[in-house]
Amino acid sequence: QEGRIGVSDIGRETHCRIAVNFNPNSRGSDPTAPMTISFNAYSRYHGASAQRVLYDARDRVHQLLVGYMDLINDWGGKGRLIYDVASSFPGKHRPEESTSRAIYAKNPFSGWWNFISLVELPFKISGDGCKSYHAAFLLRSTVLAKCKQHNC
Repeated sequence: QEGRIGVSDIGRETHCRIAVNFNPNSRGSDPTAPMTISFNAYSRYHGASAQRVLYDARDRVHQLLVGYMDLINDWGGKGRLIYDVASSFPGKHRPEESTSRAIYAKNPFSGWWNFISLVELPFKISGDGCKSYHAAFLLRSTVLAKCKQHNC
């Protein structure tokens, strides 16, 4: 399609090798198996310049992926995508000493740059496919309001 930018275009424009690595199970027994994306700066880039081109490539691939999302029905997925892409490789946005696995990124809900982290809520799936959260009280408005008070 003319006008549509793909991963190979982003790699060429940002001077990176970008590889989309599909999990072999995603085409077979487990269609939800995650894929990974590898970013490598060309060998002429070192240190800070390599980090810059890697950051640019990661940001552009992230924007490409967001373009495929249904943001009306899956707004939380955008935050998850930002976190997963940013946590996929080291850099200033992901402090090595962090025990929370927090990353420094643009918060998809506020637009502000800050540290974000994910809290996985445990759940089970019933026979009819509905999720039942074990920590459902965290989704109550009173708990969420307290989180917002702390810019969470």
